[in-house]
Amino acid sequence: MPAEFLARTERRLFRRILRGFVLLIAFLAFGLSGFYSYQQLQLLKQYSNDFKDSYIDSQFVLLREHLQREVTIIRSELLQGTFDPAMTLERLRQHRIGPRLNGYFFALEVRSMRGGPDFARHLLLPIDPSQVGVPMDSSLLDKHGFAYREVYLQQLRETGTARVTYWYEKPDVERTISEKTTYLVLLPELDWIIGAGLYLDDIEEVIASHTHQQRQRLLASFVFSVLITAVFIVAALYFAWNYNLNLMSLLRSLRKQIQDREEKLVALNNSLQNRVDQAAVELERQYLVDALTGMGNRARLARDLAFVRSPRTFCLVDVDGFREINEIFGISSGDILLQELARRIQECCEGGVVYRFSGDNFVVLCPRVEDSALSRYLETLHDCLVDNSHTPPAIADVQFNVTVVGTNEASNPLGRLEMTMHHAKAQRRNTLCYSEEFNAVQRYRQNIAITQKIRQAIDEDSVFPVFQPICDLQSCEITKYECLMRIRHGDEVLSPGEFLSVAQRSKLYPRLVGIMLRKSFAAFANNHYMFSINLSYADIVNEDIRQSIMDLLTPHNAARVIFEILESEGIDNYGEVSRFIQQVKELGCKVAIDDFGSGYSNFEHIMKLQVDYIKLDGSLVHGLRDDPRNLHIVESIVFFAGKVGIHIVAEFVSEQELVEIVRRLGIAYAQGYAIGRPEPELLLQPPFECGNGSRPLGE
Repeated sequence: MPAEFLARTERRLFRRILRGFVLLIAFLAFGLSGFYSYQQLQLLKQYSNDFKDSYIDSQFVLLREHLQREVTIIRSELLQGTFDPAMTLERLRQHRIGPRLNGYFFALEVRSMRGGPDFARHLLLPIDPSQVGVPMDSSLLDKHGFAYREVYLQQLRETGTARVTYWYEKPDVERTISEKTTYLVLLPELDWIIGAGLYLDDIEEVIASHTHQQRQRLLASFVFSVLITAVFIVAALYFAWNYNLNLMSLLRSLRKQIQDREEKLVALNNSLQNRVDQAAVELERQYLVDALTGMGNRARLARDLAFVRSPRTFCLVDVDGFREINEIFGISSGDILLQELARRIQECCEGGVVYRFSGDNFVVLCPRVEDSALSRYLETLHDCLVDNSHTPPAIADVQFNVTVVGTNEASNPLGRLEMTMHHAKAQRRNTLCYSEEFNAVQRYRQNIAITQKIRQAIDEDSVFPVFQPICDLQSCEITKYECLMRIRHGDEVLSPGEFLSVAQRSKLYPRLVGIMLRKSFAAFANNHYMFSINLSYADIVNEDIRQSIMDLLTPHNAARVIFEILESEGIDNYGEVSRFIQQVKELGCKVAIDDFGSGYSNFEHIMKLQVDYIKLDGSLVHGLRDDPRNLHIVESIVFFAGKVGIHIVAEFVSEQELVEIVRRLGIAYAQGYAIGRPEPELLLQPPFECGNGSRPLGE
């Protein structure tokens, strides 16, 4: 009876498990299939939206680039005196743009920027040459009653560029009226307006075609997933049947095996606990003990310092020229020397505890030595450590010396020891005791000397600017310069890193900035180049400096001035800075964020300041060749800047290879030693010429 009952129970269990397994598989299969299809549908929608946005943006970016390139060519020809209106119009006539090549260039000869019945006449209209020379009325409306000519004339009057969307005839067979977006640029030197536009229905056709293809792929994917689901269910049923048969046979033997293994697990657990205890002791020893010397390591020192209660003397021992010993005698000899030195310190510092602090540095916690006797104690310790009478044969040829410093100060002893070691090395002392003078005296003397040099430079008119060129990577021409401050002191030329921090803490700083501003503006008074001036947050909020800037800005030079604001400096008062930026931009000046990527690199920071240029920090530019993370960061910055209409300048472009890399990334301008060094005179041409790619001159 018990056997029959057990058999019925097993069969009942078998059927329930099989039924539950089948239901579970079916639910998971169809659920996952449905979820997959839903996810794919959502991804398609998201992808289609993203593709639409990116494709539209890319088409208009290309449109602006085509237009800007043609404008740049015309202005370059005007500067070089090679401009030919007929050739230019013919080149524009033959140029077609857009996904269906329905876009075209047109040119207007401006008669009145204020509009009117004859405000301009067509110089070029490829889709209707008969309109060339015909008077144009600015009040003309498109089919929806939109006075698009008045709109773009207003934009051109305000900024020199315009964008307008309206309904206009397409250059196709049917001559249909379609919605069109046009970009225009005013060339005041010719009284021309150059424009180019795209028909939006051409773009929509490409997007619709792409979306249709993606939907077909989604349908095929869905059918395939249904087939896979069906195959999966059949396979799961077969597997479930065999699995349950095996499961029943296993259940009969599990009870005995569990009992046997439980006994073994108890014994194994006891054994493992013993091993874990032993391993914990060994790990603690390895964590706190230096493997080479057997002395306590840095972690052991930090732990022991936290529990020091009685007065102690702290010593630091450093091997002089240890790197050279490794290079000449080999690393193995260096290791033997460290082992021997650890042994000697242990012998010479009776009652002291020795720690290997870093590569060739040892810290010793010694019994308290009175301040009056500390200097003599350090000398005795030094003589004991360099005694070669018992040197091991393996390093008998190694002649070495050590520097020993000490302190009785219990507050931050390691910091005081390292400070003392720095002074001992600078003074070439074998031993030195810590003194409070190490903290301030030397810095004070250096600051006094630098302040005297600054004052002398101001009195002798030895403050002068140098100019580092900035190259336009599209035209391969130098179009801008950054003005950098220098001080001449005798035969020595000081850069800002040597004196600026001291100057900013003195009353001489506003005078330095004033001199720099006057000489920089004077250097560009009689040329057409743009030039940039570096300003800190403190400069902007300084009333005297701001007034000096406003006095120097004129209608003649304001449009060529760029103010660079250091990105890594915190800005406490956005209102004050924003007012300054608004004030200078109303005069025509531009604003740049300098060293972008060196500080907190906040895009919100850029948007608040409404900047025109971003200057990438050298740390990002140098890493473009071998650090994919830097490349991704710069690509994202270029993408962001393109979206919001900000130009990018790559700083510290020191080699020709970096010029090509930043050009391929779509960066507009480059600055660095590959372009030119900061010099008192303007460098007018970059050291390379442009073709399909840049190459150094002379090759």
